[in-house]
Amino acid sequence: EILDVQEDDYVLDLCAAPGGKSTQIASHLKSGYLVSNEIDAKRAQILLSNIERMGVKNVAVTNSSVDKLAKVFNSCFDNIELCASRQKEILEYAYSMLKPGGTLVYSTCTYALEEDEDVVLSFLNKHEDMELKDPEVLWGRKGFKDLNVRRIFPMDGGEGHFIAKLKKKSGV
Repeated sequence: EILDVQEDDYVLDLCAAPGGKSTQIASHLKSGYLVSNEIDAKRAQILLSNIERMGVKNVAVTNSSVDKLAKVFNSCFDNIELCASRQKEILEYAYSMLKPGGTLVYSTCTYALEEDEDVVLSFLNKHEDMELKDPEVLWGRKGFKDLNVRRIFPMDGGEGHFIAKLKKKSGV
């Protein structure tokens, strides 16, 4: 859902095993294509088995290092910049629907600063009536760039999450 895969996208899943993300992405593709890569050979076999079991046809399963893939697929896929741009667009729509005094929680499933702290900073710079609030939770850890946001890394019991709590100042 966060990636917002369109039917004609070309998508790369670099850590694809066992295949849950890849099969979900593939379900949105019609004329597009998916490359599912898993560097660990045993896990790549599991990935391939699950891809076949789900009947996914517009996919290539690879077992390669990222540097080799980069040489073959130079500038083929959507990247962080496109995702960050989409995140900003989604945030703008959410902002337009938020009433004065309302709370907006911006959350992603990525480690990318470009999609997390950078998006929040850009949003706050654009909207003076929005303020970053304390998420008031103890789990995870403080985010980067000296922002009062939360990140949940695998060692924190998550899979890579980011959360920011924003509030629209009332009476603006």
